Amino acid sequence: MKELLTYKKFKSLAEAEVLMQILKQHQIEFQIEDISAPFDVTLTGGTDLEDKVAIKLDAEDFPKANAVIEELISQQTDNVQGDHYLYDFSDDELMEILEKYDEWGDFDYALAQKILEERGKPISEEQLAELKIQRINNLKTPIKAKSAYIVVGYFLAFFGGLIGLLMGYVFYNSKKTLPTGESVFTYDKGTRSHAQNILVISIVIIILALGLRIFKTFSTISG
Repeated sequence: MKELLTYKKFKSLAEAEVLMQILKQHQIEFQIEDISAPFDVTLTGGTDLEDKVAIKLDAEDFPKANAVIEELISQQTDNVQGDHYLYDFSDDELMEILEKYDEWGDFDYALAQKILEERGKPISEEQLAELKIQRINNLKTPIKAKSAYIVVGYFLAFFGGLIGLLMGYVFYNSKKTLPTGESVFTYDKGTRSHAQNILVISIVIIILALGLRIFKTFSTISG
């Protein structure tokens, strides 16, 4: 069975419903996954507004799903009136939507193109492709965790037991799926090296703590 990759993320299952219906109508197999964090995501630099539901597809179905959605969105933008909020955006703000297309909905992305064209500043398919390449390259670049979070990780490794273990695991194994379907590590080598240390320390501390507890138990029984 092929591994399914994250195609879109949503804050709730209700938000994902429209996409699921579209995929069903076009016979594109998908899987729903709960991606809500198992602990306070602010410990690793996240926010309490993180996505909680992922729609996963076979990587080979990404182009088909993109084509279907783009066609539907194109039809919808033809009926948009000039009072839509994106008409209040400056040209630079509309360009930012095209540059960071993964942060905006498909409808906003298509409408931004339409508005720029109406203003006499059309963006060619070649330019859009180049913007997507630049964006993918930026997203591929792993991030460096803040020093404060690394310090917290080491502290929890020594004194937090399972919490330190979990935090180290998240930093070491966390991955992000690019709009292309490719999966890459979220954090850079330096952060993952610290995370590996945190994991090892946490495991050693947990083993020592369990060993000490067992020793005390047997000592009490023997006494």
